[in-house]
Parts: sequence; structure tokens; C-alpha cells
Amino acid sequence: MIATPALATPYPASPTAKKRRPFLPPTPDEVRTQLKPIRPVLAYLVFTVIYVVFFLDWPTWVFGTDSGETSEPLLPTSLNPAEFWPTTLVQWTFHLVASLLTLAVVALVVWRRRMRLSDIGIRPRWTRTSNPTKRRHWRRQARHVFWLVFVSYLVASVLRAVILFLAPDSLGASPVLEAGGVEGQVARAVMTLPISLTTSWLEEALNVAVLVILFAAAGRVPAEVYTVAVAAKIGYHLYFGLGGLAVALPALVCVWAYRRTGRLTPIILAHTAHNLLGSSLMLLAAAAI
Repeated sequence: MIATPALATPYPASPTAKKRRPFLPPTPDEVRTQLKPIRPVLAYLVFTVIYVVFFLDWPTWVFGTDSGETSEPLLPTSLNPAEFWPTTLVQWTFHLVASLLTLAVVALVVWRRRMRLSDIGIRPRWTRTSNPTKRRHWRRQARHVFWLVFVSYLVASVLRAVILFLAPDSLGASPVLEAGGVEGQVARAVMTLPISLTTSWLEEALNVAVLVILFAAAGRVPAEVYTVAVAAKIGYHLYFGLGGLAVALPALVCVWAYRRTGRLTPIILAHTAHNLLGSSLMLLAAAAI
């Protein structure tokens, strides 16, 4: 039998938590879910398959053709309806299918680990209470998770901009990011507005919740979870070149917040808010030109 820690949060509640009112109160021990154990090699294998299926080909699907060329990108480079809608509908369809597949993967992992679907952190059962004091407590926890993750993504964006400023040739093999000039950037910003939520759901559900659950069931140490999460997130942001290293910060923050609180919804919403903010700023900047 493989020894495994419990979840929702592998971090135990601090004995002094009530005295010092921590910024991010942990989820209490009594609501943890005892996971069905899994062998470490199987945990790695499952996550590797998930990563290959959902993340590995993103640079090809999004920033080039199957041949690896970028002369015919799969992102719009113009607002011309004849060019905009075919590529945009491809992206929207892909994200819809990927979101449904993500839900199926999450449900399968939850079922195999003997959990409830709410145990992954989408409106967890321990937050559904009629006690007004407890409701305020859990709402405060959710808000703090949201702002912590949101700020981490903002800082990562600033770091990426700094890296790009210091090393302008480090963008990587994704010239489509600049294709079409201002009009192309506006077209891509419009396209990404509806998929801000699906992107966040896919990334955080798989690279945070599923990863933490699998590795907790396998009895892996926290440092190992953080290392895999950072490596995975940087891996599917390589189209940013050296700037992709900046996503290590939100990867660490998201995993830490999830392991401490078991709350996934505010993490997804924070990522979505960051995506929407980026697209909106791009549209405003284009309108000002």
C-alpha cells in the first residue's frame, strides 16, 4: 500500500491561524478528502499523457501549420471577415472541444481517486454553509486567492515585457504574434476575448488541480509538485521565447494557493480576468493609435 496524504489541502492548518488571521486561511483538516493511492510512476505517466494531448502541440496548433511553417498561421491577422472568421471559428471550436475533454479528464481523475467533483475546488462542499460567519470566512478566502493569483499573473506580464525589452530577439519561433501589424493584434485580441475562460479552465484544471491531486495520491513531496508545475507551464509558453520564463511565478503561486486552500474557482477566475485585461488593453491601445 502506498502512503498518501489527504486532500483538499496537504498543508495542515496552522495552530495559530485564529490568532493572527492569515492572509490566506487554509482549509481545515476535517474537510480533507482521503485519496486512493497511486504509484508515482503511474502518476507521472498519466500527467505526461495529459500534457502531450492538451499542451505539447499548442505551439503548432496556435502558431503555425502542421508542417511547422508560419506562413499560414492559425490565428487571424486581419479584421477582414473572409480571413478573420475561418481562423477564429477554428480556435473557438478547438477551445470548446478542449474544455469538454478537460472536464472529462477531471471527472475521471476524481472518480479514480474516490473524490467528489466538488473536491477539486469548484464550489467545495465545505463552503456551502448557512452560518453567516463561516460564509464570510470562505468568501474572504476566495477573494484572497483571486487577488493573489491575479497579481502573480500581472507581475509575470511585467517580467515578460522587461525580458522582451532587454532581449528583443528572444520572442521565439512565433512571428505570427506580430503578423498583420496593429490590425492583426486587434483581430487576435477580439478572437481571444471569448476563450479567456476556456484557456484558464484548461490550464488551471490540468496543470494545477489534476497535477496536485495525482502527486498527492502518489505521496510526492511539495518541491516535486512545484518543479513539475513550473516546467510544464514554461513548456507550453515557449512561443514567448525567454519571456516564457516569467510564467514560473504564477505557476508557483497557483499550486501553493491550491494546495493550501483547495480552491480552484478563484484561480480560474483570476487567470480569466488577467486574459481579459490583456486583450482589453490591446484593443484600447489600438484605438488610441
